[in-house]
Amino acid sequence: MILGKRLLAGLTIGLLCHSVHAEEIAIEPQQVENLGITLASPRAVENVATASATARVVIPPSNVFVMATPQTGLIVRLDAAVGDDVEAGQVLAEIESPDFLTLQRDFLDAVNEERLARSQLERDRQLLDEGIIAGRRLQETETRARVSAARLSEQRQLLRIGGLGADDIRILERDQKLSATLTIRAPANAVVLDLMAVTGERAEAMTPIYRLADLSLLWLELDVAEDQVGAIAPGMKVARSA
Repeated sequence: MILGKRLLAGLTIGLLCHSVHAEEIAIEPQQVENLGITLASPRAVENVATASATARVVIPPSNVFVMATPQTGLIVRLDAAVGDDVEAGQVLAEIESPDFLTLQRDFLDAVNEERLARSQLERDRQLLDEGIIAGRRLQETETRARVSAARLSEQRQLLRIGGLGADDIRILERDQKLSATLTIRAPANAVVLDLMAVTGERAEAMTPIYRLADLSLLWLELDVAEDQVGAIAPGMKVARSA
């Protein structure tokens, strides 16, 4: 009797399970669309996500430029505002500086001194060939010429450090004309991030005026959880999710 009851219970459970598995839910096409259900066939993938992390966009340090006043002076012109796109060589600011005048004057003095020393050297070489002067005098003239050339090179470097470009230095050497205005130009194609000065302000040497950035290349800094660091290796692909 007990065995018969067990068989009957087992048969009843089996029939119930069969009826549950056999039950189907009908969904109309409109319901499928409303629910956002998408049908697709399984497909092979080449890349499988092994770790996830939050990220932030940063500018590479080599692409950030801080434009500062090379010399102490008065800011008389600011031509770019925050958010502006600027091109390499574009004028950003102009500064009137007495120190800049001094640099130019010292450079021109060195230019003329070197020219004179070179002329004397050529003359003494000719006089030596003609037997008019002794070799010792030519040696002294050669020494003065080397010293003059070294001083000219030094003054040229000081002008470059002082904010004058190579083309402007050549023009100054050719025309021998001093200018009290120092021009600050953009070093590359960039975007103005910050403006840190105002027109009419007196600025000391190396006072920041602009901060620029070349946005043609950006980095993603990832904050990876400690337990996921082991799953990351050099050369792995990184994908951005919305």
